[in-house]
Amino acid sequence: MKLCKTVISLSLAIAVVPVFAAEPPALLARSVKMTPQPPWPAGDEQGGGFGGVQGNRGETGGNGTCGKSIHGVSSLAADDTVGRMSKAVVKLRNPRAGDYGRVVALHGELYSREFGYDAMFEALVAEIVAGFVRDFDPRRERCWIAEMDGEAVGSVFLVKLSRTTAKLRLLIIDPKARGQGLGRRLTRACIAFARKKCYRKIVLWTQSHLGAARAIYQAEGFRQVASEKHRSFGKRLVAETWELRLENAR
Repeated sequence: MKLCKTVISLSLAIAVVPVFAAEPPALLARSVKMTPQPPWPAGDEQGGGFGGVQGNRGETGGNGTCGKSIHGVSSLAADDTVGRMSKAVVKLRNPRAGDYGRVVALHGELYSREFGYDAMFEALVAEIVAGFVRDFDPRRERCWIAEMDGEAVGSVFLVKLSRTTAKLRLLIIDPKARGQGLGRRLTRACIAFARKKCYRKIVLWTQSHLGAARAIYQAEGFRQVASEKHRSFGKRLVAETWELRLENAR
């Protein structure tokens, strides 16, 4: 039995879910390592395949779990407290061919329609997704796709910032899947994965007007640690940085 003391800090990436709120380009830069990797999973249920953790070695030579071996524009349309209640079963799985493009499109569509964001936001999300795919570290990073009735209706990404810090990004929920706690479910999936990988904290970057997403973060133990006014995507916004220490995770 292993004990792991960790802390989590969430930060926004490129999604239309609670953990996204367009980050300045300077904050998004990541080196691109073109290491050959399978474009999508051999097994796509959560826990295996591309983005999963089974069979991966940890940072110091173990099986991918702590002690054995180890980006954040928060989505602005991650309102899972309002919307049509669906009786359909929603499952979380690893990404398949076409899912990454859907994540980009969903962000562009929802942020434009619901918040008046311009095309630069969709471009930013596309850059974030491309960077994730190119730099993907299956031992330390993960993407979850929410599927309902055979359609991708949400996403969230957990990206490695350092050995001890991960970033929650691209959290977004399609309006048809809102109202059933999916935003919280995706957020908790990130927290559980970060805990397993012994991150000390999760960070995220979001916007002050994303009330539903902020409510989820607060309910899960995140706290706001900074805010800054900025003009992006054709709007005057107030960016917020939130973080979660693992011992505070619910």
